[in-house]
Amino acid sequence: MFKALVSLDNTIAVMEPDTAEGRRRNDIRISGRGVLGRLDFDIKVYSLVDADATKTTTRAEPGVTLRAHALSRTLHPLGQIEKRTIANAPRGSSNLDDLRPLVLSAGGLVAVNTANELRRWRDAMASPVWQILTSRVSLDLVRARSRLFEV
Repeated sequence: MFKALVSLDNTIAVMEPDTAEGRRRNDIRISGRGVLGRLDFDIKVYSLVDADATKTTTRAEPGVTLRAHALSRTLHPLGQIEKRTIANAPRGSSNLDDLRPLVLSAGGLVAVNTANELRRWRDAMASPVWQILTSRVSLDLVRARSRLFEV
């Protein structure tokens, strides 16, 4: 994602430094006069295996299709993670309006606000850059899924 964001005109992208223990961080800060403006992106990838999304104990409300009910139950945990990320953000010099959590599941589903943000990215990027970005993210999600099965 970082390399694709750097390719945008008039945009400066900075990756958050590694932690003292050497662990990689998942935040990207965008600044400059580019189409995305000044934003902080917090990237999170979660597994829905343990989430309520995999349980079928509740029934759909009358008038709601099974497809809409299943999609709602699947996206709900991602939306909760998004809300928690904003609520737990450090209060400091950064404006919370500039914080954009990008929440993805290891299976490739994204939170609603993340989907909207990625649409903005697609419109702002050249087509080949967007294709490389989506290919890279897809590959990284496959790697994340494979780590779920390691013992």
